[in-house]
Amino acid sequence: MNGEGGFDPQDTAGSTNETKYVVRTDDSMLPVTIKQIKNLVHDPNLGSLIDGRLAKQVFLIGRITKVVADELYFVYTITDGTGEFNVQEFVNESSQNPYSKDNYIMVYGRIAGDHSSIYSFAIRPLSNVNEISYHLTQALYAHLTHTKKLSAPVQPANTNKAPNQGIPKQTNSEPVQDPTERAKAAVLDYIKNNGDPTQGVSSAAIIAALGSKFSAEIINSTILSLSFNGEIYSTSEEDHYAIC
Repeated sequence: MNGEGGFDPQDTAGSTNETKYVVRTDDSMLPVTIKQIKNLVHDPNLGSLIDGRLAKQVFLIGRITKVVADELYFVYTITDGTGEFNVQEFVNESSQNPYSKDNYIMVYGRIAGDHSSIYSFAIRPLSNVNEISYHLTQALYAHLTHTKKLSAPVQPANTNKAPNQGIPKQTNSEPVQDPTERAKAAVLDYIKNNGDPTQGVSSAAIIAALGSKFSAEIINSTILSLSFNGEIYSTSEEDHYAIC
């Protein structure tokens, strides 16, 4: 058990002849991406682990690419820029009409035992494009926290410096552009100059081209935001985008 009460794969308890795992018992929800779900590790004794943590309940954001309806379930195929996954919604009085293709939804649910889909217990449409960036930030922070890769603590200030030493000098340079805006401009420019007018350009190609300037998470978040705002659209080719 780690300091926050979560599961630590290296923690064991019991006698020298028997190993017993100490597992977090609450059902707090974990923000994830589809790639994390696809890369989860299944422990026969514990269940599904994401970043070493028991993933009983998860939530994620995605764009619907396919809808299949039957008498018992609506099955949505969604993408979040890191992959595609199926979500099952049980048909009841509050969900008689399924969401449509290209809708952006927030899904809350549990991962199926065979890891082929998510059984949802709540689905809602997004109300604001900022929810996409916020969720991906949450998922990234949770990933870094659970894999113990957070940034090193800030070094103590040197109190022996002269009063003005270490204070940056003012310059006449232009203000630094917001990274989100830079990513947006770069993605739009790349799609405009390199995308096929009909088939568009794949998100993988965008990440490969701009990966030296922005992380894959920022690029995927930017693509989803641009699509949500109607500046780009998903073409008939899987995971391809073109300028509106």
